[in-house]
Amino acid sequence: MVAKHPQLTPILDKLKGDIKDLNLHWSKSFAKNRVFGNVKDDELRADFGPIRDDCYERYQTILPQGDPFVIQLLLGPPDNNFSQWDLIKASMTYKEFYLLNFPWWMAGKELCFLKARSRGVLPVAAEMYAMLKPDARFVRLRMAEIEGRVEEDSVIGEEGDGCALSDNGDDEDVVMLVDD
Repeated sequence: MVAKHPQLTPILDKLKGDIKDLNLHWSKSFAKNRVFGNVKDDELRADFGPIRDDCYERYQTILPQGDPFVIQLLLGPPDNNFSQWDLIKASMTYKEFYLLNFPWWMAGKELCFLKARSRGVLPVAAEMYAMLKPDARFVRLRMAEIEGRVEEDSVIGEEGDGCALSDNGDDEDVVMLVDD
């Protein structure tokens, strides 16, 4: 168990205290001017953004303190843009406040990364997802080719350039790439 390691225990205890202090600051900030004590409406408040941003900046400044070698390991090379410290901090935040929205506002990306990694899924940046997502027209035409619905005489362009023209039945011709 990680918490019983003599060099990590004080670091994790300090982290737990820092996160609890920050959550207390978060709660007190929203308690001011709260209407009827309804926590669910906090995100609708006009001052939500500034409070969230202030807390997030404070959250980002929580760093490990202790043995320099251990700190170097925790802050070392990132795993998909997250250091081990970022992931431990996110995990601790969720462990302590899983019933609240606080962990998601402070460490949402890290928590999503941890969840994906625990299921063997590799996270993909939004910019890359668009390139990886198959074009539905291409899939339909590829299936038509496999099923033999694209005829030899429908090939356009020069042989070997990988293009075919298909009549998809709705008065719209579609060009598809084919393997030669």
